[in-house]
Amino acid sequence: MTCEVYVGAAHYAAGTLLPIEHGIPDPAICASLRAGNHGANTYAHHASDILELAEAAMRACLAGAALRPGQIDAVFLVSSALDARNNLDPAWLGDLNERLELDQAVHYHIGITGCGGFHWAARLAAGLVGAGSCSRILVVCFDQAAGPLQRLYGEGTSFTYVTGDAAAACVIGNSAEGLDYRLLGQVVNLYDGKQIARPSIDSEIETISRLFQKTYEQAGLSPRDIDAFITNNYSLDISRLYCQLAGLPFAKAWTSTIATHAHCFSADNLINLSQLTAAGGMKDGDTALLFSTGPIQWGACVLQKLPRSTERAC
Repeated sequence: MTCEVYVGAAHYAAGTLLPIEHGIPDPAICASLRAGNHGANTYAHHASDILELAEAAMRACLAGAALRPGQIDAVFLVSSALDARNNLDPAWLGDLNERLELDQAVHYHIGITGCGGFHWAARLAAGLVGAGSCSRILVVCFDQAAGPLQRLYGEGTSFTYVTGDAAAACVIGNSAEGLDYRLLGQVVNLYDGKQIARPSIDSEIETISRLFQKTYEQAGLSPRDIDAFITNNYSLDISRLYCQLAGLPFAKAWTSTIATHAHCFSADNLINLSQLTAAGGMKDGDTALLFSTGPIQWGACVLQKLPRSTERAC
């Protein structure tokens, strides 16, 4: 038996919003980033451990969904700071589990996914939930511009952007209780390892176009059926490009966090979904196309807004 999959209770915790001059000393670069085609203004800065924000986002998510820790079967950790090296601090994880009472939940690290990590976690979670292997999975995305991560990426190129420090979380489950959206179709991911040795903008654009086509087919929809578009917070120009590839008018894109929080790595989609939902930007039955991109992988899915009273279980 295949269960319906629901997504919701997206919440986030971000650092203090600071003017971009605080982290980027070159006035010319700041002026370029503030231009109308880019749209940067402030960024989220967290001076302490990013894991503080991860814990805050997880707590807010569980509270928003009115779930007890014992109702979570698994936790998916998504972060560019956690990769193939053995750099997940077990002491932190143990302390966090104890504080949040998540000792019983199996923990997985969804690694080497970069800024597209949310959709890889969502695909795995939806697969487990849809197959009946898990009832509810907590997905947590968190990153901080410290260590190998930078505040300014792509300087001097057409793909320059500012990064912010934030964490975000959501629940993916087989019951709509406490959640906001139904997953239509499947989460679609595409991967192109050739981009590592031979990066190609043309190849990436072709892959993204193909991804959107597959996502629409999975959801049984066309671009005209999409009411809102959520993507990574790079720049307004890049958001316009993504809209063109998705066949959507730019007016449907949620872009306000480009100016406030900047690009918060894999947390972008959940930050924007949280804001869009809280702002009342989605009516019952409305659909949102979520898209994220990493260095060599891309992901997308379609969510449909549920009436708040909806409650179903598999």
